This record gives sequence, C-alpha cells and structure tokens, in this order.
Amino acid sequence: MRPLAAIAVVLLTACGPVPPSADTWPRGEVEQPDAVTAEPSSTPAYCAPCHPAVITELRDVAALDDGFLAIGSRTPATGTLWRSADGRSWTLAEPLPDAAGARLEAVAIGQRTVVVGSIGPDPAIWVDDGDGWTRATVPRGQGRMTAVTATDDGFIAGGYLGPEFGPAGAAIWRSPDGTHWTPVDIPHRESRVAALAATASRLVAVGRASSDDGAASWASDDGVHWERSPVQASLDGALMLSVTPFGARWVAVGTTASGEEAAAWTSDDGLTWTRAPSQASFHSRSRYAPHAEMSDVTVARTRLVAVGWNSSGNGAAVVWTSTDGVTWTREPDEPGFSGGGMHAVTLGNGKLVAVGSTGWPDTHAATTWSHDTSEYVGLLHRRAVRPDAAPI
Repeated sequence: MRPLAAIAVVLLTACGPVPPSADTWPRGEVEQPDAVTAEPSSTPAYCAPCHPAVITELRDVAALDDGFLAIGSRTPATGTLWRSADGRSWTLAEPLPDAAGARLEAVAIGQRTVVVGSIGPDPAIWVDDGDGWTRATVPRGQGRMTAVTATDDGFIAGGYLGPEFGPAGAAIWRSPDGTHWTPVDIPHRESRVAALAATASRLVAVGRASSDDGAASWASDDGVHWERSPVQASLDGALMLSVTPFGARWVAVGTTASGEEAAAWTSDDGLTWTRAPSQASFHSRSRYAPHAEMSDVTVARTRLVAVGWNSSGNGAAVVWTSTDGVTWTREPDEPGFSGGGMHAVTLGNGKLVAVGSTGWPDTHAATTWSHDTSEYVGLLHRRAVRPDAAPI
C-alpha cells in the first residue's frame, strides 16, 4: 500500500500548479484545501486509476477593480471561492454562507457581485454588496442556474428547471439588485440555458435543445419577453456553451453533439445562426475517445479568444483565436496545457485569465492560466460601463 499511496501523491502533485515558465499561458499558483494533499487516494486497496479523496475545479472567473475572483467547488460538494491580485497567485477566499452541497457555475460583476449555481437539486444564488456574502432568495423549484450576466437594470440568470439527468426546461430569472429574483416565462420545452450575454439593447442566451435536436438560443430586448431560435440546420447536432457580442454581431462557441469537434457560430440577432465551417483547428487530436470543445469565449481588442480542451494524449487545454468568428486558429500547445481543461476566460487588468482544472480524466485540481495582454488595458472598463461597446 505504501508504494501505491506514494504514486497517488506524485500523480496528484503533478496535476497541480507548476512554476512560472516561458509559456505564453503559464499556470498559476492555486491554493488547494488541505484535504487535497492530505488524502491522496479514496481507495484503500488496489486502484487503477487512483482518485483523490478531494478534488477541486474552477468554473468561472471575473475581473475586479483590484484583481480577479474565481469560483468553483470541492468535494464533498462545497461552493468555493479563490481571489488573486495578479491572475497568477490565487488564495482561497472567504467561505460562502450555506454553501454545503453547493456547486457554483457562474459569476457576474455589476453594482454587486452575484454567483449562481445549485445546492442539491435546487437553484442557488449568493450576493456580495461589499459588506460580505449573503444567500439570495430564489423561487422554489428543482433545477440549476448555470449562467448570469449584469445588465443596466440589474442581473439576468439562466439555467434549467427539472432533474440534472432527464427531461428539463430552459429557465430565465430576473433581478433588479441580485438579491430578489423573479422567474421569466420563456419558450422552454426540452432545453437548457448554458450561457448569457448582454449589450445595452439586447440579451442573448444559448444552450441546448433536447439531446437529439442540438443547439438552441433565446433573445430579448427587455429581459421580459424572450423569443426562441427557429428550427435551422446550423444548430443541428451541436451544443452552444458560450456567447459574446462582437461588434454588431453575436458569436457563440461549443461542440458537436458527439463531442468530437469544436464548433462556432455567428449571428446578427442571436436567433438565426451561421455555423462556421469544419476546420482543422476544431478537430480532436485523439484517436481514442476523441473530444474537442470551446467552453467559453471573450473579446480581446479586435479578436475573439476561446478556451476549452481536447482529449489528445492525457487531455489538454486549448486556446483558439479569431478575427471574425468564422475562421479560428488554434494556438500552439504548451507544456502547461497538458492534462488540463479550461472552463472559462476573462479579460482584465492587462491579462487574459482562464480557469479550469488539471488532471483529466481521473483527478481534478483547480488550475488557472494567464496571458499578458497589457495593450488591452481599459477594455474591461469600457465593457462594464457600456456592455454594447464594440471591440477597439
């Protein structure tokens, strides 16, 4: 047992943060809960592979005036926050109240900071108004909040109502202050919202229809009345995972329904979409269980930056860039990408910061990556003040 335990410790350590390097996207130094290193394996006998007793992952990240806030969870299910002043060194932040059993999914910064997710089978929200976190009141109902965005009028959250596995319906909630939430009636049958984005004049949500139908989107000019995307071939056999305004257009990213290839779309109104042609940068580099997905997308100056992962080798984080949302370039692989998967990316304080986990497919340790882009200073402020601001 001693050799097995030693091997498990080495594997877990290898999956953790690495020292800064010459990589253009170096991994950060992320503080892990003590239990991550104290209990290397949950299996007291032979195990292949061995799984740690505690795993951590990051699901979303937002830029603050004085640094960054990343959200995620650890096992047993507990919503967890990390903070960083520079996007490179991360420390565990103050615990959320009533976060036992919580899975955090998304964060938005407006007049307040809002984090959404779920506790057990029910949606859950936390709000920080500068004086600490409080648990918000959410209308009862089984489901999960998976997305949130700030607007001029408050906040919009999205997700689904129904079981985690099985038929569920897309859901949207509105709030003027992040504390009091009201459900909004939307075309919801057999669908789920995965992501939201807003300009000063329009809101767009993207996600999936039923497991067989493919991607779906919803759009609204006021946050109250929503229209669902019509049936169209461009949405068949795919899932939308993220969306962003880019100039006068919308760009969504995701993966094919089979998961074997990344996917991207462009739209003038958030309802009718043109799918980017299949291209080499979208393909998985694995012959065994191929998978490639763009998990999130953001705007950096005049280009789009998407992050995700692909199952080549032992899995690897991937970064793509595009100037039009149609043709995408896959950035060169780096040692710090190995074994990782990026869930989300944001721009702030002169840096692109991506978050996710490392250790696919058998272990997961919360991981961050950063990319210096000092020429982009000021863009975050413009998008916070005017969400409809075009790329500069």
